[in-house]
Amino acid sequence: MQQRALTVLVVIFALSMATFPAGASQSTSPKNVGICSDVCCMDCPPEAPPASGAPNCQNTDGRENSVCDNPTETAVLYCKPDGSITVYGYVAPPGIWPIVFTVSRARIEAVGVPSTNTLLGQGRGISLYRLAGGGFQINAPGLHGGEYIWPNPPANWYGCGAY
Repeated sequence: MQQRALTVLVVIFALSMATFPAGASQSTSPKNVGICSDVCCMDCPPEAPPASGAPNCQNTDGRENSVCDNPTETAVLYCKPDGSITVYGYVAPPGIWPIVFTVSRARIEAVGVPSTNTLLGQGRGISLYRLAGGGFQINAPGLHGGEYIWPNPPANWYGCGAY
């Protein structure tokens, strides 16, 4: 339990130190990235203490795969207004979250609902698949070895909207 708590603290610290390239505008960064005292971060601390018995976790930056579900995630997905999916990946060190790739709505629609799992995009060891049956799945290297998979099967995520 102490190791998990330490891991969570390390991830939170790394996220709070996240930086983006100079000149990046709100339109090139994820939807509602979260601004904590003018420092760009992936998960801002709660503004008020949670209700008694409620989990102390917020997912305020608009990502689809909630940090509340898995605080050791190494890839995050954001739905863009145009229907595309942008994937950010964790790079350690220095603990930043660059854009790894974006899959356009046109690409997603062209693949449709495949009969076999189909790769939509990849980079830095991260892959996004359209699954047979219509769901999506992200596979990425794990924070401490192994693999990060979202959503965890048998759960499904059906994307950013009707494709």
